[in-house]
Amino acid sequence: MDLKEKALKTIKKYSMLQHGDSVLIGLSGGPDSVCLAVILDELKDNFNLSLHAVYVNHGLRPKENKEEEAFCKRLCEDLGIKFYVEPVETKQHSESMKLNLQEAARELRYDAFDRIAYKVNAAVTAIAHNADDQAETVLMRLIRGAGRKGLSGMPPVRGSIIRPLIDIERKDIEAFLSQ
Repeated sequence: MDLKEKALKTIKKYSMLQHGDSVLIGLSGGPDSVCLAVILDELKDNFNLSLHAVYVNHGLRPKENKEEEAFCKRLCEDLGIKFYVEPVETKQHSESMKLNLQEAARELRYDAFDRIAYKVNAAVTAIAHNADDQAETVLMRLIRGAGRKGLSGMPPVRGSIIRPLIDIERKDIEAFLSQ
């Protein structure tokens, strides 16, 4: 089964998409999110999807952020996906809320997803967590001493957040992108 078929199987298994949905894609420019954008673009006719993508600029790596943003913009132009950039003040949020940078970035990223999803009337926001991320999450929770509920990992669907690549391994994503 190829990657597109695996993603479609996951989407159907968890009822992630409905016909005519507007979908916001969290696009960082990394392999996982690029794969997600390409796969959703390839599946858009199956569901009559309207696709949008957002690059959240955390402001932590100015040179790399500009390069990633430019790459994401070109990718979206090539695929015909509407593209948005959402800058956030991660360091300021980290300090004011007494969070580490990773936690602050995560909070701001999901807030940005919500804002842009509302702006474009997206029914769902697709993020690129994959099977390797899932295994890492369970392992980290185990190390931290989580109980049975905490060991369940990330749900494929949580509210309006969907994870179409959650059953796909990183090596398969990399193989897909190399083709």
